[in-house]
Amino acid sequence: MKKKRAPAPPLAPPPAASPVALAALAAALALGAFFGAGFIRSSSPTYDEPVHLASGYSYLKSGRYFLNILDHPPLAEKWAALPLLFRNVATMTGHPDFAAGRLYAFSDRFLHQNSVRPGAMLGAARGFTFATMGGLLAAALFMWGRRAAGPVAGAGAVWAAALTPVLLSNLALVTTDGMPAVMYFCVALLLSRRSRPGWVWAAAGAAAGAALASKFSMAALLAFVPALLAGEALEGGERREGLGRAAGYAV
Repeated sequence: MKKKRAPAPPLAPPPAASPVALAALAAALALGAFFGAGFIRSSSPTYDEPVHLASGYSYLKSGRYFLNILDHPPLAEKWAALPLLFRNVATMTGHPDFAAGRLYAFSDRFLHQNSVRPGAMLGAARGFTFATMGGLLAAALFMWGRRAAGPVAGAGAVWAAALTPVLLSNLALVTTDGMPAVMYFCVALLLSRRSRPGWVWAAAGAAAGAALASKFSMAALLAFVPALLAGEALEGGERREGLGRAAGYAV
């Protein structure tokens, strides 16, 4: 006779963050913000930042997914260009370079010959991307570390991120790398929870969708997530609370 698996013990609440952990977390966030702001102010545009910024702004203003369609999905570019909606930035989509699809020529013209200074445009887009994606990643890292070994470990994970130059520099640029990387991590964080009610599956699906809408290589998630769920089922681990794998994957 097949032995019934014992029910999983009730979930223990996560430990409360001590003043030491909160102080360490605040210091890590302040240091990361300081390094990121310094990088934003001191770095000239990379060769592709004008492309991403011009593309995202043209999508927001025109509703047409046209300029950079062969290289990237539109979400990360549109996200970075959101701050430009609050400035008097010209679309310049009537220029022949735009109509002819001369991507780099149009993008350089958009950044350097616009009604707003190039440094102001790029700085606003970089700062917004860094604050939103960097803040989301810091929160996700803290939750992951706290779950693994407590609040001090969570703060330590944020410290590690704040001291990683390649991470700070990529999150502080107008590219299509930061958003999908953060969303990829959020998918893994959410699906590694012991309790997976419907909202967890929905949030993981939204994060996966954002990753897919930001970079074509994130199609790897379409294989990565089912493989993880299949491995979990084959391993025969304890039953997780919440929706089952099949129902959750459908969500």
